[in-house]
Amino acid sequence: MLLLKNADIYLIPAKAEKLWAAHSAEFVEAIAYVNLKAKEGKVANREGYFVKCLEEGWLVKKPESEKRDPYSLTPEQQQWYEWACMTGICIDTPVKDLPTKIGVLAVLIPIRNRRQFDPPYDLVAIDVAMREYPILLH
Repeated sequence: MLLLKNADIYLIPAKAEKLWAAHSAEFVEAIAYVNLKAKEGKVANREGYFVKCLEEGWLVKKPESEKRDPYSLTPEQQQWYEWACMTGICIDTPVKDLPTKIGVLAVLIPIRNRRQFDPPYDLVAIDVAMREYPILLH
């Protein structure tokens, strides 16, 4: 459910569990397809589009040779990560030491006003963090 929530796809838990049981291996590719088509302005209903992606096999698949190392950043991600660390949005950690979250590199975002027993940071997929904290140009 967290993977779907991070992608702004909100399904009834029973439906999400049913889809996960039948298509868990394709979830990441289906979310990528929804995001791709949403950027093209072709998605009015992210939830419905996601379900169709899984049920009809609309997936973004990269050939094995083109799959990126999860510990390498695109130039856009690198620029954002350096800015986010400099501004304190992220805890400055070498990229090679960052954890992955569902196969995607995750950044460490300090929890503001945390309670004594809360963890010191949240793990947020870098693409989600980039949407939540866009670079502010002054």
